[in-house]
Parts: sequence; C-alpha cells; structure tokens
Amino acid sequence: MSHVWLHTPDPKVLNEMTIDVQDRLGRDLVMQTSKLTETATNTSQKVLNLNAKFVEEHLRGFEQGGKYAPATIQQAQQQLQQVETAVMTTR
Repeated sequence: MSHVWLHTPDPKVLNEMTIDVQDRLGRDLVMQTSKLTETATNTSQKVLNLNAKFVEEHLRGFEQGGKYAPATIQQAQQQLQQVETAVMTTR
C-alpha cells in the first residue's frame, strides 16, 4: 500500500500504520521461522537416516563379507558419530 502525502500526516495515523506493519512483519517472521525450523529438522533426520542405512547396508568388515578393514570401519563410525553430534547440536 503506497501513500502520497499532500500534507503532514497525522501522528496517530502514522502510529497505527507502523503498528500494522510491525504486526504483519512479526507474523511473517514467525511463519518463516517455523518453515525453516521444520525444513532443518526434516533434513537433519534424513542425514541421520541415510547414515544409519549406510552403516547397515555397506559398512561391513571382511569377516561379514564386506570390503572394509576393522580400522576403516572404526574411523567411519567415529566420523559418522561426529556428524550425528553436529546434527543433534543444531536441532
């Protein structure tokens, strides 16, 4: 909404307009924050799920018919734990 002022606006009118704009901005910020929080939570959960799937389906040692040495598995598990810790910290 644009206004062309032909005279000095009434302070009461300006105050009401300011309050209206602040209210709309506040509602918009709450809505955007909610959407971003939901997206971040969903994305974080996807990362955790994919990492769990990787461990279950691919991170197998030679003894289980996999292709990784025990030291490699241990290193990967430590790195995945760091990712999980970072994800849980940002939630």
